[in-house]
Amino acid sequence: MSRYARFVIRSFVAWGALKDSEAKGCYEKAAPVSIAETNLAILMFESALLATPEAKGALGLLLNNPAFFPFHLPVMTGDLVSHRSDRIDVVRYGLDDELLRLNDTHGFHTCPSAAYGWRNGHGAPSSGRAAPATP
Repeated sequence: MSRYARFVIRSFVAWGALKDSEAKGCYEKAAPVSIAETNLAILMFESALLATPEAKGALGLLLNNPAFFPFHLPVMTGDLVSHRSDRIDVVRYGLDDELLRLNDTHGFHTCPSAAYGWRNGHGAPSSGRAAPATP
């Protein structure tokens, strides 16, 4: 295991998400932290949506997102999410599926280049001027 992977694993142990096992180099999942506050859970959904390029995801998949493994999230409906958050829209599809998506009324940018005004594809802000001609 690389040194950096060990740093990440040790951070999970320090945060209480993993526990050391009796065998060296092996870890156990710790008891999940229960999130009782629905507004906190909705904020976590928002962070997960910001981390996806499409800025959308099915509610059922978000509730079972592997990134949330150290947490036990409350059961929520799309109606509850839409009433508590003005940054997330809920779209119903199928018989009982709900899709959460970030609305763009708050200026969310899911693409880093759009967030920083990068236009030239090289990670530098565009000056708005044409590139100099090459001889």
